Amino acid sequence: VQLGKMEEKLKEVTGLLNSTQEELGTVRGELGRTENSLQNETGQHNKTAERLETCSATLTYSQTKLEKLADVTRRLNETEVQLGKMEEKLKEVTGLLNSTQEELGTVRGELGRTENSLQNETGQHNKTAERLDTCSATLTYSQTKLEKLADVTRRLNETEVQLGKME
Repeated sequence: VQLGKMEEKLKEVTGLLNSTQEELGTVRGELGRTENSLQNETGQHNKTAERLETCSATLTYSQTKLEKLADVTRRLNETEVQLGKMEEKLKEVTGLLNSTQEELGTVRGELGRTENSLQNETGQHNKTAERLDTCSATLTYSQTKLEKLADVTRRLNETEVQLGKME
């Protein structure tokens, strides 16, 4: 009886062993599929990690570029402010230039009138100088005549004195 029980137990255990081995095969198949899935997921994870690194590097590069862009934008704004100041200064200088050119035109007009007046005055001076030269020549001539007249008068007086003595 015990041997029968043992045989039954052995059959039972063998059945359990077979069913456990089938289950083990199923579990191993599931484990293989799970390991394949894990390898696929690990591959996907690695690809995602690489993409994340690339994205992080691109983000760092973009942040650097954004900082440079912000700096360039700031400098551009400063330059535009300076340009605006220069444009205002240019307007001011242009206004001064225009008023100076107008004043220059006025001064040139006055210079032209002054030159005409100077030419007229020079002409009058030249005429006066000619008249003075004529007057000076006439005076010289008159002085010579007066000297001769004085000499003649002196001689006349001497002659009269001699005539007076002769009478």
